[in-house]
Amino acid sequence: MYHLNIGQPDVETPPSIMDAVRGVKMPILEYSHSAGNESYRKKLTEYYAKAGIQVTKDEILVTAGGSEAIMFAFFACLDAGDEVIIPEPLYANYLGFACQTSVKVVPIRSAIETGFELPPLSEFEKAITPAQRLF
Repeated sequence: MYHLNIGQPDVETPPSIMDAVRGVKMPILEYSHSAGNESYRKKLTEYYAKAGIQVTKDEILVTAGGSEAIMFAFFACLDAGDEVIIPEPLYANYLGFACQTSVKVVPIRSAIETGFELPPLSEFEKAITPAQRLF
């Protein structure tokens, strides 16, 4: 079983990372900028530029985890009554975020018989309504 939830990895953290954490010389342990460490956001702009994506550090928001990022996206992009198409099986937190934002999840089901491959695009197209905002 591969655990892909709540930050519980089933592999050891590499020793070099643990050594870096132990060796940190930080006189004050404080919160970082709410959008994420500025030097990290600058490095991310370089990374995305190599992929042909032009963004500035001010257009990047670093989150503590995937759930926080998804929740922010729901709150930023969706209004009560909007719909979002999400393939199933799905990340269970999507349902909680949908409930918090009064958004309807429109599931597109995949099957174990096909290895949970995404269904054909035509299945997604059938689910599109004027209320759709994300998929």
